[in-house]
Amino acid sequence: MVKAFGRIRDFIILHYCLTERRDSQLWRDMASMELPDTLDFRLHAWRQVGALNLYPGEGFEPASWLAIHAGMGDWPERLDPVLNEVPREEAQRALHERRDRIAATAAAMPTHAAFLRSVLRR
Repeated sequence: MVKAFGRIRDFIILHYCLTERRDSQLWRDMASMELPDTLDFRLHAWRQVGALNLYPGEGFEPASWLAIHAGMGDWPERLDPVLNEVPREEAQRALHERRDRIAATAAAMPTHAAFLRSVLRR
């Protein structure tokens, strides 16, 4: 449980350490706090080569970590050189396929109102 809570702690602190807010003492304190070693390593791996370092028993998916980094404009300084081995056309095709699958999945889902009606009927 200690490890699980540590992973959750890191995920929450990530929000605070990446924000640029400094309009109150809380935000200034968060910006200057010493990071746990596990989060410090994650940030280093991300910034050096774009690696989302995941630990066993992770409570959050890689996409959740990526969403925080992207949402806060925290991008890697460089990418893992192995990514250059993937031909550009192949990478673009894979991304377009993923985009199309996401769009198809979203289109097949009920609207928010329809979902609520189905849940509230119970």
